[in-house]
Amino acid sequence: MEQQDYRTTYELEESNWWFVGMRRIGLSLLAPAWRRPAGSPPPRILDVGCGTGIILEHLEPYGPATGLDFSPIALEFCRRRGAARLVQGQGERLPFADACFDVVTAFGVVEHIDDDAGAVAEWCRVLKPGGHLVLLTSSYQWLWSGHDVSNHHVRRYLLREVRSLVEAAGLRAKRLSYVNTFLFPPILAIRVVERLRRAGAAPQPHKDTGEVPALLNRLFLRLLDIEGRIISRRRLPFGVSIIGVAIKPGRPAALIPS
Repeated sequence: MEQQDYRTTYELEESNWWFVGMRRIGLSLLAPAWRRPAGSPPPRILDVGCGTGIILEHLEPYGPATGLDFSPIALEFCRRRGAARLVQGQGERLPFADACFDVVTAFGVVEHIDDDAGAVAEWCRVLKPGGHLVLLTSSYQWLWSGHDVSNHHVRRYLLREVRSLVEAAGLRAKRLSYVNTFLFPPILAIRVVERLRRAGAAPQPHKDTGEVPALLNRLFLRLLDIEGRIISRRRLPFGVSIIGVAIKPGRPAALIPS
């Protein structure tokens, strides 16, 4: 991402329907992670690819949250939000000890990484037994567009590929689902038209996220909120993105008798 992209994200992510809705769904999947025995310390949290820091802001009430990003520009925006625990580094080579976090979040990260299997294995490594990983990524390689090019994506995924990734890393997929399902048909139609217009040429970089009229913003957010309630109980069959939670096998240390 370029500096202007970070600035745009920083300005949009507090109110834009996509950022707000995906954040709500992702954090709702973490509800079991916050239920801890009385007297146990708050969970230690790592946000991989923390970007401009909005997720850190929402994680901090639950426990000390550390943000990691390779970009010094992103970390500077995090500081503007008041984030204090920040580390510059790469998601596939974490500078942390084994089993030191209770929760790892990775919103829109894995699709950027060449060695995606190695990255997810790293996220598993730093999780404590019983720890939770929440990730959000892009779905269907045939939806590839200039938005992916602009955001320096490496790939898009099928649900079964994400499940294979987390399970190969040693995690147990608790709930994985497609998301942004209601808006999938118009988005698909736009992609088809774009492809026909390109006539075989490579897509040119462009951004799909941006400001939308307030009424549409509320409507789209409402649709994502409905999807979030569905995902809490069952899997959606298709969608523009994939979201899910996985758990590292083993009993949390706080629950192991001394």
